[in-house]
Amino acid sequence: MLSEAQSRFESCFAAWRRWLTLHPFAFSLLLVFVASGCSSEESSEGNELAALPANADVPPADPTEESPGSMVMPENPTPTRSESESTSQVSGGLEMPDSPEKESEQGVSSGSEKPISLGYADWSSIRDTVSQTGKFTVVDLWSLACEPCLKEFPGLVQLQKDFQDEILCFSVNLDFDGRKTRPPESYEAEVVKFLQSVNASGIRSYVCTTASDDVFLEAKLLSIPVVMIFKSSGELVKQFVDGGETAGFSYAKDVKPALTELLGE
Repeated sequence: MLSEAQSRFESCFAAWRRWLTLHPFAFSLLLVFVASGCSSEESSEGNELAALPANADVPPADPTEESPGSMVMPENPTPTRSESESTSQVSGGLEMPDSPEKESEQGVSSGSEKPISLGYADWSSIRDTVSQTGKFTVVDLWSLACEPCLKEFPGLVQLQKDFQDEILCFSVNLDFDGRKTRPPESYEAEVVKFLQSVNASGIRSYVCTTASDDVFLEAKLLSIPVVMIFKSSGELVKQFVDGGETAGFSYAKDVKPALTELLGE
C-alpha cells in the first residue's frame, strides 16, 4: 500500500515539473500575482492613515471607558475648603487654637496679672511697719511647710477684697529657720509661686529674715498659722492661733466676724 502511494506521488511530481518546464511564463505570472496581493493590503492601510489631514482633530478617548487593569481617578481629587474644614475637626480629637491671640480670650493668662511684690525684713521691722499704717491691719504668719496655713491663706486674700480700702493685709512667711545654708532668699521662688496661685498681688508680702524660732519666742506663739488684727493706732487687739482657745480657726468663721465688729466700734 505504501509503495503504491509513493509511486503515485512521484508520478504527479514529475508531471508538475514537466508542466513548469513547458510553461515557465505562466509560473512567473502566478508569483507576481501573489506578491502584488500582499503589498496591496499593506499599502491600503498606509493610504488610510495618509488620507487624514495634518491638522485633523483626533477625537479624545472617552474618560468614562475603563480599560482592563486600569485605575480610574475621581473627577475632583482635590478636596474643597468645606471638606477640609469638616475633616480637620474629628469628634473626640484635640482641637488646636486658631491663633495665639485666642488663647488669652479663652482664659489663658495673657500676662496682665499684677506681679507679686515680695520684701525681706526682720520681725521687729515688720512689727513697726504694721503699727504705723494708720488703718486696721491684718497680719498672717505662715509657712510653706504648714498645711493648715496654705489651706486658710486664701481667706486673707478674700478679706482684702471684702474690705478693700478699710484695711491693709500683710503676709509674713516664716520658712527661714536661721540656717546659713538656706538663707531667706532661697525660699523666694516657692513663696512667689504660692502667692501667685492664690492671686495675692494685693497683699503686702514679706519673707521674715528673723529665724522662725526667734519669732515664736518674741511674739509668744505656740504654732502657726497665726492671724493678728491691729487697730489703726498700732495696737494688737485680736490674735488667732491654731492652738488653745482659737484652735481650728478660719477666716470665714472667726477672723471676718471679729474684724467686722472692730470696724463697727
